[in-house]
Amino acid sequence: MNVPNITQDLWDAYEAYLNAKQDEVKVTKHLTPLLDDLAVSLSMEKTLEIKGKKYEEGLIMHNDDVYLASEEDAMRFYKEAHAIYVKEGYEVTLNYCPILIAHSQTIAAKQRLVEESFYLVKSTGLKKEALFYNLKRLDEYVDTTCRFLKSMGMCYRIEEGYDHVNSETIYRVVGCNNEYSGEWCNNKKDVQNEKNALDEK
Repeated sequence: MNVPNITQDLWDAYEAYLNAKQDEVKVTKHLTPLLDDLAVSLSMEKTLEIKGKKYEEGLIMHNDDVYLASEEDAMRFYKEAHAIYVKEGYEVTLNYCPILIAHSQTIAAKQRLVEESFYLVKSTGLKKEALFYNLKRLDEYVDTTCRFLKSMGMCYRIEEGYDHVNSETIYRVVGCNNEYSGEWCNNKKDVQNEKNALDEK
């Protein structure tokens, strides 16, 4: 069985996607309870009407339902939500939500992963455009790609830095998703040998 060549760009895209997804989960778990509490505390009525009839009745109990509130209540929620973001250490402007920002970054990372991995399946006749028109198929493709790359074992790349004390470029080997970090070294050949040894394990 021939094992396909995994490019460095694909490994980088895979790592970026895992990091983005992890960040989104972290931000969502952190802020959702705070935003839900805020929504409840404001006692906002569901006022959205469709064809002259209320879409739903009652008070808003979750931040995901703020779109059902009046414009005045929604603006009050967004203003107080922004104060929460700032208090919790998020640097965002008014009317921007860290959860949605993290989600958009995950989507961008997912698109990059598709772009960098598509050469693996190009010969099957699958059309890249078809993936982006079917979210379920897109998610299945990304999940399958991630499982495949994970099955290939730990992926490593050489990271470049700069030693300002000695005024020289330095290098180290890092593993996917920051699960491995080698020592900084000014000899790139030694670092390349370290990477080659790790790749062969």
